[in-house]
Amino acid sequence: MHLIGFLTGEVLVIGDSGNDLDMLDGHWKFQLATVLNAEQEVKESVRAHGGYVASQPRSRGIIEIMGKMVFKKGKI
Repeated sequence: MHLIGFLTGEVLVIGDSGNDLDMLDGHWKFQLATVLNAEQEVKESVRAHGGYVASQPRSRGIIEIMGKMVFKKGKI
């Protein structure tokens, strides 16, 4: 599926709280990630749908996610 010119698998979504669960449920086939300090339910959902849970909280977690999922894959 295309989403604003991108395939949904090319879109990385990062969430950390319950209000993010709709985009982290795997329905849209986004690449999923969350940070260490995310709510437990969010981490469980991300893991259940093959996403990445960072080993660091907050902004350090975002940097880790970007390094693992964007830069090392040659996306940027």
